[in-house]
Amino acid sequence: MSGLGAAVGPLLPVVIVVATGAGLARLGLLPPEVRRGVEKLVYFVLLPALLVDKLSSASLVGIGGDVARMGAALGSATLAVAGLVLLLSRVAGVPERSRGTLAQAGIRGNLAFVGLPVVALAAGGDPGPAARAALVLGPMVVLYNVVSVPLLIGVDRSGGPAAAARRVARPLATNPILLACVGGLALAAMPALPGPAARSVALLGQPAGPLALLCLGAAITAFPVRTRLRHAALAIAFKSVAIPAFAVGAGVALGLRGDDLRSVAIFASAPTAVASYVLTTQLGGDEELAAAAIAATTVFSVVPLTLAMSI
Repeated sequence: MSGLGAAVGPLLPVVIVVATGAGLARLGLLPPEVRRGVEKLVYFVLLPALLVDKLSSASLVGIGGDVARMGAALGSATLAVAGLVLLLSRVAGVPERSRGTLAQAGIRGNLAFVGLPVVALAAGGDPGPAARAALVLGPMVVLYNVVSVPLLIGVDRSGGPAAAARRVARPLATNPILLACVGGLALAAMPALPGPAARSVALLGQPAGPLALLCLGAAITAFPVRTRLRHAALAIAFKSVAIPAFAVGAGVALGLRGDDLRSVAIFASAPTAVASYVLTTQLGGDEELAAAAIAATTVFSVVPLTLAMSI
């Protein structure tokens, strides 16, 4: 399959489900009050179940060598670009409330629904690259959430460093997404869950992606996304240009070559994850910017994904 075809393939279902959500909203079948309820369901129940399911079933054996270097390349790019977004967003005049949302949109990739399928397609019949990439996915999900929650809630420095630390620590310690990541990784190190329990968690997690995409489509019709095109362009610059450049550069510096370097490039080129919209709505971020960024990076990601496929 050509690079363009492999890049577009996993994106089409995402675009179609988002468009379906927009259509349902316009028909009055997914009004704002219903969408808000579904978003809470996804955030507090379904998405945590999905994370527990995926992380608990991940193998922790073999996290070393090339897998560690892949994670280091993606992780260092994530942290570097998060800092870069916060710095440049001030210069660009992005409102303070929107800076954390823009930073999350600029770093959080759709690894499960876009990145991993493209890696598998690029590898042809070789299961090795996809298996190694899957080992990187879990730690990256944890990193995304550990970085994103403080970005979205901000840091109120009043009352001194100790008080500021407590204000940041409390929502981190009670965040359902972070708790699901910790629980899933803990379960991965333990004997497997009994069959019925594991299947129940998996069943709960299955609707998370489709429902989040439907809510995103409905939100795009509710918010004046066209008025956020400048911020959406910034999200593209950070997510679809800066992150791939940083990650590939770090991967080369760490000695990655061939399939593993290509996998890093593909993961880094994935569009902004729909989970970033769910997190933004529940933590009081800029919902309009989050929706605009996901839509814009999803469309534009065909370009960096096609380039990544050529590595």
